[in-house]
Parts: sequence; structure tokens; C-alpha cells
Amino acid sequence: MQHEMMRHPAPAQGSENVGDVLASIHAALPPQRRGQRELPKLARHLCKLTSAADLPDRLDAWLALNRWLAGGALWNDVYIDAADVHGSATQRFAVLMDVLAAHPALAAEVRGALCAILDETDGANLFGEVGIPSDRGFLSEFGDRFTAKLIPSPRDDHDLSHLMSRSFRRNKDLTLIRGLQPSTFQRLLEILFPADAPEMSAALCRGMADGFRLLLARVQGQGLSLKLRTRSEPRPVAQSPFKRLADSGENLLCAWEQGRVSGPLLEAWQADLAACREEMQVISHRLESEGISVDIVYGLDVLDRCLARMEAIAAVMAAEPRAPGPLLALLRQLAEAAHESNGLGHLVRSNLQRLQRRIVDRAGKTGEHYIAETPADYRHIWAAAAGGGVLTVGTAAMKMAIAGLGLALGWGPMADPQVLARIDISQGNRWYHWRTDDFPIPRREIETHSANMHLIRGG
Repeated sequence: MQHEMMRHPAPAQGSENVGDVLASIHAALPPQRRGQRELPKLARHLCKLTSAADLPDRLDAWLALNRWLAGGALWNDVYIDAADVHGSATQRFAVLMDVLAAHPALAAEVRGALCAILDETDGANLFGEVGIPSDRGFLSEFGDRFTAKLIPSPRDDHDLSHLMSRSFRRNKDLTLIRGLQPSTFQRLLEILFPADAPEMSAALCRGMADGFRLLLARVQGQGLSLKLRTRSEPRPVAQSPFKRLADSGENLLCAWEQGRVSGPLLEAWQADLAACREEMQVISHRLESEGISVDIVYGLDVLDRCLARMEAIAAVMAAEPRAPGPLLALLRQLAEAAHESNGLGHLVRSNLQRLQRRIVDRAGKTGEHYIAETPADYRHIWAAAAGGGVLTVGTAAMKMAIAGLGLALGWGPMADPQVLARIDISQGNRWYHWRTDDFPIPRREIETHSANMHLIRGG
């Protein structure tokens, strides 16, 4: 497989007006479907994308189109295309694919705009950083995300990870990607990434390779850090599974870049991956018996996320070219990670339980006691006790804040993602509120299949 960079001609400027595009949309649909009021919006989004003059305008147009695609059902009944039967989550996507398939000239313009975006952006951070917490520790990561809420970071149009984060800020934005099936995703690959246009995927392949290398480096650095190495099985650094994974991963990646991935290379990398997870289990078991600092727990979480991302990328490398299943699984993982990285809730929830269990440093079951023999030792014990108290109180305060938020629960029809995508849900002052302009299910079912719960931990 070759990944040479091939420049695609810039998209044509205003080659079609909104009326022409809307006529193309209507021509691709049965007569009874043409009166939908959302179709003119699709025409405007496509025109803005294909006529955008620079990268910022192109990104904004692409983002607006994706938000339209995640907007929910167009019709109350199912929509049937050549690939699948579509409910509310994927109807808009199916319409777009039908329109582009029926009008090759319009599809070529959309491909040109997409290729221009990919050529002008760097995808390494998309694959290697999105959803992976920093190596500086839980408190630093929490502080960074909290600061970003107050002072948004500057827009970086040349980093593809920023576009992904902007695309999936709301839970509603995940509706489409969660509802897509491989057969439907295959149509997108055939229309926007055709086999006879390798330039369309060249930039993404480069970004994925660079992201994989970033992940290899992070796993090696985190796994061989002093805090984890001293709690691992004693062995030379060269024999550490984290070091071996970096070596076998680079061998696998080089073979993929040259189009010659072999079974033995993949099996060697998978064996090292399994060995890394076994080593993490050893460290985790020692945490249960010894107690440890929060940075150890956080470091294991970082490792787990890196390994899961590399596993998804390796599945794409091992699959047949353009196989939709592994590509869709990787895209879903990136979208979910981008959504989670936009907020504080998931970071706190994923670490709070482990923080509570292992808040002390090396004093779980060992029964260690500290004796001050000098004034300096005495002052150190007081400082350590004060620091531990502050950390314990801070953790308890975070837990109380989360417990006080309440939990909006849905069951039966209110647990269906396609139903939830069409209902706006909010919470405040211990109340749960919902609102919808177009009832996906009867009002009574919404009222009898959802509730606001407050969980209070006993003891």
C-alpha cells in the first residue's frame, strides 16, 4: 500500500447554486419525500461546503453539514435505500448518500472539498491524542479541562483533532455515528473514498501512522516510568513488555506502510499487547495490597486507553483495504473519546472510585508507621499529614458534588438512543426537564418511563 501525498484540485467555486442542488436532491428522492422542510437546509450546507474559499470556511461548512446529519428523523416511517432500512438516526445520512450517488458531479465537488480539508490538516493528534489524558496526572488534567471551560483554547484549523472535538461536543452529535451500520458506512467509502482515488485516503493514512507512533511512545514512556517500573515484575528494561511492544509495533507499522502486513508480525505485536495488559494486572494487584498514590492509578488508566486505541488502529491495518467494519469501529471510538474529552464529568467518574480506594500512599495493608527522629522528620510528617488531609477532603468534596447532581434515568422506550436523540433533556435545582418539538413516542410514555433519581451513599 502506498501513501504518497497527492494534491487534489481545489473545489470549484460556486459551480452550483442552492436551487440546482435542491433540484438534484429532489430528483434522487421519490415524489412523496420531496416536501420535507429540512431538504433546503441540506442544499445550503452542500453549497457552502463546495464553494468555500479557504480552510476555516470549509471546516465550518463541514461542521454544519455534520450537525444537520445528526439532526434526527426526516420522516415518521423508515427510509429504504440500496444498502439498508433506516430509522431516525441514519435517515439523513442515507438521503445524502443517495443524492451523491445519483449526481456524480456533485459528489466530485464534495470529495474535492473533503480532500482539501485533509490535505491542509494534520491527523496525528486525532489518532494519537484525542481522548487520551495527559501524562501529568489526574489533578493537572482536571485543571486543564476546567480552565478550558472558562477560557476556551484558540482555534487551530490545521489540527484535525480540533475538528473532531468541535463535531462531537453534544451527546446529540453522536446519534449518527452510533446508528451507522457497516453496510451503510460502505456506501460512504465508495462515494467519498473511491478505490480509484487514493489521494482521498493518503492524508488519513499518514495521520493514522503518526498517531500510532505517538501511542507507542506514550506506552513505552508510561510503562517504563519509575512509579510503574518499581511495581512491575523485576526484569531488565529490554525485556519489559512495554519496550517490546514499541519494537514490534514499529515493525508492524513499517510493514503496513509498505503494503506487506504479515500474520507473524501481527501475532508478535498482539502477544506483546497481551503481555502489557498482564503486567498492568500485576501492578493493579499490588495496589490492592500496598495502597498507592493517585498518580499510579491514573497512569494505569492512561495505559489502558492507549492500548485500546492502538488495538483499534491495528485492526484497520490487519483488515482488507477499505473494509468498513474496523474503520467504523475506530471512527466510533474517536468520536466517543472526543465527546468525553470536552467535559469534566467522564474524567471524574472514571477515576473517582479508584481514587477513593487508593488515596493513601503505600499504607494500605502493610501497617507501616512513621517515627520522627529529627526535627526535620517531625516537620515532614506534619506536612505529609496536612497534604493527605487536603487530598482526602478534596476527593470527598468532589464525590459529594457529583452525588448532589441527581441522575435522570430512562427505561423501556426512553432508553432507545433514537428516541433520546429527538428529546432535549436538562437538570437543575433537583428537577429533571424534557422538551421536544416532535414527539418520537407518546407523551405519556415519556412521563411514565423516565424519572430524576438522587442516590445517597450509605455508611
